[in-house]
Amino acid sequence: MKRYSLSLTLGLAVGACFILATLCSQLAPFVSVPDEPAAWSVLVFAARWLLAGAFLLFAVALLVRFAPATPQPLPWVSVGAAIVIGSWVIVSLAFRLYLTTVASYETVFGSLASVIVAMAYIYVSTIVFLFGAQVDAIIRAEVTGAPSGSPTVGVPPGWPLSRTSPAIGRATRMRASRD
Repeated sequence: MKRYSLSLTLGLAVGACFILATLCSQLAPFVSVPDEPAAWSVLVFAARWLLAGAFLLFAVALLVRFAPATPQPLPWVSVGAAIVIGSWVIVSLAFRLYLTTVASYETVFGSLASVIVAMAYIYVSTIVFLFGAQVDAIIRAEVTGAPSGSPTVGVPPGWPLSRTSPAIGRATRMRASRD
């Protein structure tokens, strides 16, 4: 029952973040005042996209933190979410460029073209999310030596960390040398 309530809450929270990000990016031009100075319009433009990006970052951070079977530590959540958002923006721009210059779905699919394009975009977005989450997991395992982000997970009490894995020993020695 706990898993279902977590899934429902996570789905609602992520959905709300995506809706708020869409509202920030799409409805903000309607709030502008006519005859406003250029500096003000640049500030409003930057603020609306930063706010939309923050909502997207929060949605992805929620997914990276709570969707896996073992919740991830917060420092790694920010790295994973930043990787996903950065690569998602790049892939979305490349997909738009592809649609506007190369692809002609209307001639092949007719009225179903928008459905096919939406399915393709969801597919590409899913691949980008999984790629970012996997890169985050690889970086986390390389730095800490444990897939959960904590170097002491699965280590028996009193067991020296340097004997469990070379990466854990290296991370422990690096922390000890900084202290």
